[in-house]
Amino acid sequence: MAQRTEYSFRNRLPTMIVRNRANVIEIPVERAGAVISASEGTVTVYRADGTAIVDEQAVTVGGTVTASYSIAAVTLPTTESLGDRWQVSWSLILDDSRTYTFSQEAALVRNTVMCPVAESDITRVVQLAAQLVARGKTLQTPIDDAWEYIQRRLLKTGRRPWLVLSSHDLFEATRARVLAILYWDAFSGVGGEQYRDLATHWDAEVEKEWAQITFTEDRNLDGLPSLEESETAAGGSISVGGAGNRWPGGLTWL
Repeated sequence: MAQRTEYSFRNRLPTMIVRNRANVIEIPVERAGAVISASEGTVTVYRADGTAIVDEQAVTVGGTVTASYSIAAVTLPTTESLGDRWQVSWSLILDDSRTYTFSQEAALVRNTVMCPVAESDITRVVQLAAQLVARGKTLQTPIDDAWEYIQRRLLKTGRRPWLVLSSHDLFEATRARVLAILYWDAFSGVGGEQYRDLATHWDAEVEKEWAQITFTEDRNLDGLPSLEESETAAGGSISVGGAGNRWPGGLTWL
């Protein structure tokens, strides 16, 4: 019997499903650097309690991803409780004619947080920044990579990026990460001690900014800021007094 193919799928962040809004969820499966096409498949979306809000529905195949599915806004009414620990489960028949299952962590959120850094913010610091990226690419790629890094780092410290109400507080750390990525890419591509020194400098700036970040976090899930919701991003545990504040289905703040 032929051995099953080992595939990879891009799974950099939890899937953020916005309540009371149409959502397109997707999965890119890759092998040897190429996106693999599925011939057919289904997707199930589970709430944190294990019940299915989308149950084995047929997916759309083709395009730039392996499979996708459109969740109608009516499926995600405001009566659904916000929370993490949701799961998206894909069952896909891939190019070796076998069925594979891929699982993605997900969260039902009020809104997603947008990146506070644009290309113009980078070129204001380094006018020729666009020349540091590979031919055919734009500054948007390192910006996207830096923003994903910041969100993953928040998750590692027990914070939920989709609860951030003041993304501008993450501006300096994100911009510094973009510049570090640009200069490390330049150093690996063309060499030069100046690029390595600049990359190291901006790496240090990321850490300096991270250590002093404070931002407003929507802990009571009302979508509005309040004075008691300003906290420090660098800490792993967040002391707020009382018995604790729980993000539904997930982390408890001590």
